[in-house]
Amino acid sequence: MIGARVFVVLLVLPAAACFSPSGGPAGATDPTSTSTSTSTATSSGPTTSTSTTTPEPTSTSEGTSTGTSTTTPVDPTATTSLDEATTTTTTTGDETTEPGTTSSTTTTTTMGPMPECGDGMVDFGEMCDDGNDIETDACTSLCKPPKCGDGLLHINEECDEVGENCMSCQRQWMQVFVTSTQMDGDLGGLDGADKVCQQRAADAGIQGRFKAWVSTDTQSAGARLQHSTRQYKRLDGAVVADSWLDLTDGTLQNEIDVDENGESAAQMTGCGTCEVWTASKTNGDGDYSDDCNGWGISAILQGRVGECSLKDARWTDGCGTLGCIMTARLYCLEQGLVP
Repeated sequence: MIGARVFVVLLVLPAAACFSPSGGPAGATDPTSTSTSTSTATSSGPTTSTSTTTPEPTSTSEGTSTGTSTTTPVDPTATTSLDEATTTTTTTGDETTEPGTTSSTTTTTTMGPMPECGDGMVDFGEMCDDGNDIETDACTSLCKPPKCGDGLLHINEECDEVGENCMSCQRQWMQVFVTSTQMDGDLGGLDGADKVCQQRAADAGIQGRFKAWVSTDTQSAGARLQHSTRQYKRLDGAVVADSWLDLTDGTLQNEIDVDENGESAAQMTGCGTCEVWTASKTNGDGDYSDDCNGWGISAILQGRVGECSLKDARWTDGCGTLGCIMTARLYCLEQGLVP
């Protein structure tokens, strides 16, 4: 009897394995089965959903059921039980990385323009960068602060050149020349006359700041120009005057007949040989009304002239007037930072 009971048990246990707990055949789908899937996309955070399949009453065939799938959102914070099937998929772009694999992303960084002097930013190796290439301001085109001896004329320098007339970037004497070019009486006013002198010097490679010896009936040369205590010399080195007082005492030591190129502007002497617009007396006063309407009109007016071939009073006054439609030269005197 004991042996018989054991045999029965052995037969019953395998039989139980052939049936599902609900009494259906092995492998049949549970009438209500739950699966959870989690998907992670690059465009949003994780999304968890529960899919519940309920078989139709008439759709069961040989243990296979076909039903309607209903997706119900599940709280992302919910805990998934160990016996639920969970599949996690990470998607980057159009590619899907299976669980357990590692996806690497390559980032390409596009570099901006290379640093350069003049971009307004102080980069490595630069001492300054003001965003321009103006040599006379506080930062040169080489992105270095100005200094005496760099060959550039800065706002706090009278000169920066090699020669006996430039010591520690200060003039030993002031330079004087007569322009090589001639122009009518419409000079663009006093400012325009000064620009002519500055341009003539620059074109000839002469460092310094220059203004024109010319007056109007409201503003005189004596009021516009610096009264230097240093000598005034032509570009060939000849002394014109020992100081402003000597320049305006009525006569000159030498004629101002050398132009910005170092060439003689007068081949003969006398009024009419080398006419220069002045409208100025020997002392620098400008009480004359013959100034081509403030050097702004080249019409049927008159402008008072001097003579560059002479060193007496006629160098600036005494040779009469010239029609403003005619042409004449200008005297240009260097201006220092200090008298």
